[in-house]
Amino acid sequence: MANCTSSLGCIHNEIDINNHDEVVRVCDMILSLDNDLTENEDYFRDTTIELGFKHEADRIISEAINSGLKGKELILQVSNAISKQEYFGGCELSFTDNSVAFIYGGNID
Repeated sequence: MANCTSSLGCIHNEIDINNHDEVVRVCDMILSLDNDLTENEDYFRDTTIELGFKHEADRIISEAINSGLKGKELILQVSNAISKQEYFGGCELSFTDNSVAFIYGGNID
């Protein structure tokens, strides 16, 4: 069980899971929850900026895409980068035919 301190939150978007740009947008929304992945360079890997990535979230998404992932598999892989952090608690990812939901937090002790 996580030592969650994040408020309960949900990202829910209608998407075409076959539309690459929409999938990447959802991945970016999920990782943007954590400022350490988007703003706090102290938590970026040493070479992230040197390699030309905007931030660590950009690198995580790009590396998943370059490994051949797309659609649901891409979202699953990217969401794991944030789901493993205790701050966000027990995260859940859910898909329907035309939407994706990412639920996180909730002040679990």
